[in-house]
Amino acid sequence: MPLSLCRHKMRGFTLVELLVVMLIVGLIAGLVVLAPLVGGPARQLGAELDRLHQLVEQARDRALLDGRELGLSLSGDSGYEWWQWSEDTGEWRPLQEVGFRTYRLPAAMVIVSVSNSGDAVLSTQGDAAGPQWVFYTDTTVTPFHLELSLRDENAQTAGLRTDGVATAERL
Repeated sequence: MPLSLCRHKMRGFTLVELLVVMLIVGLIAGLVVLAPLVGGPARQLGAELDRLHQLVEQARDRALLDGRELGLSLSGDSGYEWWQWSEDTGEWRPLQEVGFRTYRLPAAMVIVSVSNSGDAVLSTQGDAAGPQWVFYTDTTVTPFHLELSLRDENAQTAGLRTDGVATAERL
């Protein structure tokens, strides 16, 4: 058998073939790694509650450090607004700083239950003149309990509450 025929039969993969296979394996690996990060509505509900929880704790700290009261009110059943007390005018003004601006929940979520320290459920219609909950300069806050829910699945809720003295906790 001629030597040229033997070499042709033992031929390996070309560089292009190897690159195509590596590309396919990389795409599949990327999808497997990213799939849990995308998540579904339940994961989004948890993320929204985490966001609000962090803002509540930042507001407590900020009220102490800045020496001014901050407030939080609901904008209907689908959002919330942050306020600051103005010593100059003696009234509440909407807070327009990054992170503390008026916020709308994603369309799939709604605020379903709100109360002060376990009392009766309050209206989710915020007062245009000021906040429902105040974060005082001594790190205390008006006690509250609120719950977020998916619009389609009212059985799945996530909550946040504080007694006014301790840090807010997830439910």
